[in-house]
Amino acid sequence: MRAVVLSEFTDPASPQVVERDEPVAGEGQVLVELVSADLQPLDRQIARGGFPGAGPLPMIAGVSAVGRTADGQLHVVLAEMTGMGLHRDGCFAEKFVCEPRQLVAVPDGLDPVSVAAVSNAGMHARRALFDVANLWETESVLVLGASGAFGRAAVQIASAAGINVVAAARRVDAIPTATGAGTVTPIALGEPDDLPQHVLDATNGEGVNAVIDPLGGAFTGAAIRSSAPDAIHVLAGNQAGAMAPILVPMMLLREHTIVGLNGFRISEEEQHRLMEASLADQVSGVLTADIGAVFGLGDAAQAYSSQDFGRVVLLGS
Repeated sequence: MRAVVLSEFTDPASPQVVERDEPVAGEGQVLVELVSADLQPLDRQIARGGFPGAGPLPMIAGVSAVGRTADGQLHVVLAEMTGMGLHRDGCFAEKFVCEPRQLVAVPDGLDPVSVAAVSNAGMHARRALFDVANLWETESVLVLGASGAFGRAAVQIASAAGINVVAAARRVDAIPTATGAGTVTPIALGEPDDLPQHVLDATNGEGVNAVIDPLGGAFTGAAIRSSAPDAIHVLAGNQAGAMAPILVPMMLLREHTIVGLNGFRISEEEQHRLMEASLADQVSGVLTADIGAVFGLGDAAQAYSSQDFGRVVLLGS
């Protein structure tokens, strides 16, 4: 069978598609046929050697997938709970083995390509919005990076729950529209120092009750100046920089709380609950995918180097 293998960590990433023996499910395992898989930023980070402790090499890549079991049922594979694609062979192979506890059934009628592209983003966006930021209907949230998979999911899920969203992105045309009673106000993400005034204008000078921030860098400090008192700031990434200048007096005056969101510190029970909710959001039409490109498994090297906007998906066959 074909598998996407990391033999060394290189920047740019250089995975190889090689022939491997088909795995055999042992006791307490299940054999899964790959149908589709989301090529996440994490997959690229691992391949470049940017994730400490990844390996040992050579290793089959892939931290998430949609696969079919022998009974014909489609499942999302929750690979994070076992370290698949991080510390052991992952999902980017025509067939792979996992544990039954990693499987979440995909409802009938959903497109497996879209499921692969958006399910994990929906799971983590739900956790950020409701489990960490504790947002409620009629409150407001600033979503930074609102044209990326995580940001788009946060915008869609929040607005469906009646939360008013200020959505900031460089690709304003890729920001989704409201999916429920909440409003979505798109703003162009330019220089960090311009952000507070844009957010205040969008909220009648009140600021936002929460921030969903996958960017970090200077945008983190700017978002603090965009917030109402007692805001919860969920820091979910550092795409714009690992160092964030923060005005301490502003944090003290507003009692602004920053919470780091670690996608790996999520229990098995939480993953199942949130993934089932993410799939339900897709059934209802709340959550939709922005797919940039689709590649066959044999074209994995091109997929890793793809510069397409939107999510990149690999197909199992």
